[in-house]
Amino acid sequence: MVLRVIVAVFVVLALVLVGLVVYSYAQIDVEVQGLESVSPVYDVGLESATSAARQVLRGDPGGALKTVASGLRVDVVVEIRNGEVLPVLVPGTKHVVFLGSRPEDAYERAPGNPGFWLRPGESRSIEIS
Repeated sequence: MVLRVIVAVFVVLALVLVGLVVYSYAQIDVEVQGLESVSPVYDVGLESATSAARQVLRGDPGGALKTVASGLRVDVVVEIRNGEVLPVLVPGTKHVVFLGSRPEDAYERAPGNPGFWLRPGESRSIEIS
C-alpha cells in the first residue's frame, strides 16, 4: 500500500513538472523587431549567364531566374521573450532560402545562431541574416 502511494505521488509530481515545461514553452513570445533588408543573391558567372540567356530564348524566364538567382539575403532582428516560471532552451537555428531544387551544401554553408537558455522574465534579440 505504501509503495502505491509513493509511486502515485511520484507520477503526479512528474506530470506537474511535464505540464510546467510544456506550459513554459507554449508561452514563449517571438517578435520580429525589424526587417533590415531583403535582396537577391545572384550567381554572375559566365556559365549561369549563358544558361539563363538560352532559357529566356526558349521562353522559360522562370528557369532563367532560377539559374541566375541563387537565393535571398534576408537581414532581420527577432526578439524572444520568456515570461513564465521555468527557463527554456532555444535551440540553435540556421536559415536557408533557396530557389528551385535545393543545393546539397546550402544548409552547411548557412550562417547560424547558437542555442541558448532563456531564464524566466528574460528576453534576447538575435540577428538573422
